[in-house]
Amino acid sequence: PPPPLPPRRSDDDSSPPRDSGPSSSAPDERRRRSSRRRNRRRRLPDDHPDVASRKLTAKIRSAPTWREALSILRRADEDEDATKKNGAGGEFASPKTNVYHHGAALSRLRGAGRWREAIRHIECMNRNGGVRPNALCYGAAIGSCRPEGRWEVALDLLRTMREEEGGGIE
Repeated sequence: PPPPLPPRRSDDDSSPPRDSGPSSSAPDERRRRSSRRRNRRRRLPDDHPDVASRKLTAKIRSAPTWREALSILRRADEDEDATKKNGAGGEFASPKTNVYHHGAALSRLRGAGRWREAIRHIECMNRNGGVRPNALCYGAAIGSCRPEGRWEVALDLLRTMREEEGGGIE
């Protein structure tokens, strides 16, 4: 049997606190300083394009259903020319949909096993010429074929990905 563990120290123990004084190393101090600098960075306003884009991606990913995820994406596509006023009087464009937003929607389709909708979404992305699907988008669409064993469809998607000017593969 293993040796017994030493008794735990309680908070009211009268032993003096341990001093880490001269034993702390210079690299540790540099790490602490750089971490403090990172924490002091200016926080972006909530309606800044980068923040709005991340929020849109999160909203698509957390939608209760795959239909709602696609609906959120469609609404964002329709509103992409709108602008918002921020509190300081400046203007920021609403988040234009990008490959990450489409990838989030395709991931929801993959999770639901909705391979037909995933293929339609990829075809629509290729046809419209706005946002080109990348390898992750194709991967999500291919993954949506797995639950129903649609390996022929998955192979067709793989061929399409390779034919579409590299399909995001560089």
